[in-house]
Amino acid sequence: MDQKKIRVCEIIECGGNGGAGAVVADICQSLDLERFEIILIYNVRPGSRAEDYENLFPASVKKIRVLNFVREIRPWADGRAFFEVLRILFREKPDVLHCHSSKAGFIGRLAAFWARSPRVYYSPHGYGFMRQDVSLFTRSLYWILEWGVSWIGEIAAVSPSEALAAKKLSWGKAVQLLNNPVQPELLEMKNDSGVGDGALEILSVGRLTPQKNPEAFVRLAAALAPEFPNARFAWIGGGELEDELKRLAQQISAPVEWLGWRSHEEVISRLLVSSFMIQSSLWEGLPLTVLEAQALGKPVVAMDIPGNNDVVENEKTGFLVSGFSDLCQKARVLLLDRNLRERMGLAARQRARNHFSKAVWTAQLESLYGNRIALAPKNAPEKGSGIT
Repeated sequence: MDQKKIRVCEIIECGGNGGAGAVVADICQSLDLERFEIILIYNVRPGSRAEDYENLFPASVKKIRVLNFVREIRPWADGRAFFEVLRILFREKPDVLHCHSSKAGFIGRLAAFWARSPRVYYSPHGYGFMRQDVSLFTRSLYWILEWGVSWIGEIAAVSPSEALAAKKLSWGKAVQLLNNPVQPELLEMKNDSGVGDGALEILSVGRLTPQKNPEAFVRLAAALAPEFPNARFAWIGGGELEDELKRLAQQISAPVEWLGWRSHEEVISRLLVSSFMIQSSLWEGLPLTVLEAQALGKPVVAMDIPGNNDVVENEKTGFLVSGFSDLCQKARVLLLDRNLRERMGLAARQRARNHFSKAVWTAQLESLYGNRIALAPKNAPEKGSGIT
């Protein structure tokens, strides 16, 4: 008699081609479909199409969209989303529920409690109370909400820094550590040294929102362009700040090429021919694009924040910086020194290979969902550590 499949439900309120949405898609692509039956409860970020996101998943995944899922706190929509998720859980009866990001984590865990879901995990992908674009009151509210439901299920952090924060919210329970992985095929791609014609390209990727701090990239371009006329500055991604940033770039003569949203294949192609990457985010979970850049052998200059400092090894695979002037200085160092870019790039690729294995991550997930749980250490995890 065939063994009954484990019914796994992944839930995310704001899916898309990058960030947590990409991780959820990767989970569903990686699980052994002979052992697991997968259900996706989701909504997409504003401006994205549901069918584009659904196309990232295997056809066998049952996809259920919750239109009332929104990123921000909206009590009326949140209440409706809760009852909708609750009805789905009662109907589908998953063996495992894995919630991703703050809103899905809060609503999903509450619904799982009322639906008596047997096993529940939550991956924050960057806690809401770490946001720098909201008031202290709002950050405190996020912390209270996170703490208030953390007794339901267990936290599966996506980076060592997130695991440290999670331990303060876990009600004494174990915290799982599931480092976001790098796609193994990226490690084998040829590492091109530049865009050709003697040009250098400095690339950044992400939503044009306060979290990603794109204004710093615009001002970086304005500061460095006069000294490096052969340098190109490009940003992949769109968002709410796009018009404002384009106006700023014109005002301060910042030669930024705005590439908008691109397919994942196009992002990888552009990263491959870039000279190095800038990561100016103010808060992160564990940034996938930084992982991809390093797997492709590209140094990264990144703000020294949790998430970034789990991936970038300062002065070895790139630079961790403390502010805008430091960002400009370290970018200038890389622009001037091709040999340094190449050394850091080689070290970055090796670190990605050693610390962010897709095979290890998939095995951890299947163990977690199959109830053969690999726990994060009780002591504080080291930077860049994982379960190996």
